[in-house]
Amino acid sequence: MLKLMIVDDESNIRKGLREYISWDAWGIELEAEAENAEAALRIAAQVRPDILLTDIRMGEMDGIELTRRLKEIFPDLRVIILSGYSDIEYLQAALQIKASEYLLKPAGADKIIEAVLKVKKEILEEREKWQENLKKEAFFDENIPIVQLNFIDEIVKGKLKDSRAIKSKAHILNIPMDGPVYKILLADVRKPFFEDEFKSGQELNMDFWKFVQKTNQIMQAFSGTFWCETGEDLLLFLVNGKDETALDKICDALAEKLTANLTDKEQMYVGIGSCADTPVDLWKSYDYARRALMRSAWNPQQHILKSIPPALTADELNKCRLKESSIIGEMGSKRYEEAFLSLCSLFDYYEEICMDFTKIKKFCYQVWLFAMHLSPEGGITEEPVFDNFKEAGELKQWMLHFWERRFRGNDMAALQYSELTRKTLLYIQEHYKENITLQSLSKIVFASPNYLGKVFFSDVGCRMGDWLNRYRVEMAKELLAGTDKKTYEIAEEVGFSGYKFFSVCFLKYAGCSARDYRNKLRGTEMPADD
Repeated sequence: MLKLMIVDDESNIRKGLREYISWDAWGIELEAEAENAEAALRIAAQVRPDILLTDIRMGEMDGIELTRRLKEIFPDLRVIILSGYSDIEYLQAALQIKASEYLLKPAGADKIIEAVLKVKKEILEEREKWQENLKKEAFFDENIPIVQLNFIDEIVKGKLKDSRAIKSKAHILNIPMDGPVYKILLADVRKPFFEDEFKSGQELNMDFWKFVQKTNQIMQAFSGTFWCETGEDLLLFLVNGKDETALDKICDALAEKLTANLTDKEQMYVGIGSCADTPVDLWKSYDYARRALMRSAWNPQQHILKSIPPALTADELNKCRLKESSIIGEMGSKRYEEAFLSLCSLFDYYEEICMDFTKIKKFCYQVWLFAMHLSPEGGITEEPVFDNFKEAGELKQWMLHFWERRFRGNDMAALQYSELTRKTLLYIQEHYKENITLQSLSKIVFASPNYLGKVFFSDVGCRMGDWLNRYRVEMAKELLAGTDKKTYEIAEEVGFSGYKFFSVCFLKYAGCSARDYRNKLRGTEMPADD
């Protein structure tokens, strides 16, 4: 209940307001009363009223002065003034002290109740708004990394065209963007290819927390630098510099520190972007860093990459197209041995010209898809995640292994996944909402964790944890489309242990945030109620 205090030097008025109005019925508690302003000051300090109902003339100190003093102590106090005078000066004084209501005596009980209830409504609405803002601020503080990630994603995709607006929002999000020149670094942390990172959400959060702590320690020596995850499983570093020479030195030192900071089982590759003179052009620096990082596919021993491959000539591109078309034609004619030799030759040529690894993965996907259509009955149904391949040698090894199983088997069983992988996929699809780990799965399918991870990758073409997270994102899409549940509720329902990890995975596999995905389904650009 809201607390009401009455101040009037006429005892019969105080008695009438106290005894003839059932304040409790209106959700108001009559907390105190006073016969003059001096007593009111002492009592109000103790009871802290929400609403003050006061006479305007009461001896040495009037209601105007009383209100002024109390508002200095309680700025949110609402005041209703009762006055036997309609003088314009009193009304102006009441306006100056921001009294909520000004009632002339004799005011009936209905008028007084109406005024008090009006003030009560204003107080409750203001408190509700304050609480809502408090929740929003808490949510924003907790989810700043997600907001930062979406903002950086818009920048590197070239969606933002106003430098002033970019800097303004960057300031709000605590992203240094003073420049005057900038560079983006992209870092990729890799483990041995068959070491499956299929862990529980708690384990992933702990591993990431340790990595964050270690990286933040490094970043303390590089002021004006911001870092975050991206939806491509890469780390992005935004570096500010006073000029291009100074910026180059900072980026080189940062790359050296990062690549020397990991455990024996981890390796980091860093692509250094081109210099940007304005935040609007940061997408160019990002694209350069991405293409530079891609060169590690052909040279895994080089961990810091500053240059991009030279543009392919028309003859080189034409030769690639001819070789690729030849493989598809040989497959269509069921000349699988010739196609196999052509594929080996094509990979050699890719390496010779340092082909864009992204385009290689796209062609390998086309080959895989065509192979599926050649023998659809009893064939493999799960799609390999070619984006998970980081080195050309790894991709070539998997493609040749796939070819062996697909076209050199003696029966249809060779075209299917192993029984171990089929059991694993079936279990994941039925229990994806649960906290599944590689260790718990290995007990269910009766295989060691290491062996299970290797067989799964060999069959499916991706790590088990990646497959599970992609499947959970697909289930989340269905809930986003068919329900009005909050995105954090959906994240928990499909098995993600944290909203932040869900957001990163959704951006990676869906190509946009969960909010944007829902807005597109609704055909609106207005923010969804998340």
